[in-house]
Amino acid sequence: MSETFEPGEARLTNFRRSFLLPLVVSGGLILVDILTKIVVRGFAFPIVLAPQLSIRATDNTAGPLAIGSRPLVGIVSGIVLLLCALWFLRTDDRYERYGLALILGGGIANLAERIFFHRVTDILMIGTSAWNIADGVVILGSLILVFGWLHRSRIA
Repeated sequence: MSETFEPGEARLTNFRRSFLLPLVVSGGLILVDILTKIVVRGFAFPIVLAPQLSIRATDNTAGPLAIGSRPLVGIVSGIVLLLCALWFLRTDDRYERYGLALILGGGIANLAERIFFHRVTDILMIGTSAWNIADGVVILGSLILVFGWLHRSRIA
């Protein structure tokens, strides 16, 4: 006997797959970001992996891309995240949905840390640049968006 779905059940299953899974993945990466910052803050000294590559906790008070930590930066970041959230809710494309979920997760993690602690903890030093997991998640989400657009334009 085959399992039958009522229309409401199919919508719920589609909702779980379309919305919840990308958000759960993004939430999991936010958790990894928080945990790595806690662990790295516990190190007594930096871990040097290569001459220009080390792991150490660094307080970033300068704001995103070192443009400043003024309230305007937080407001603009919040507006961009709100627009990404609206886009996430409206799109049916899975690349866009996952890419935007990652951008939202990383962006919200950094914005929340900046609001509550007036800084963001960066943990990976590459040359003179400082990064954290949330930064990497935003970049990965952006790459997924670009890949999706290229994939879609290739099919069309």
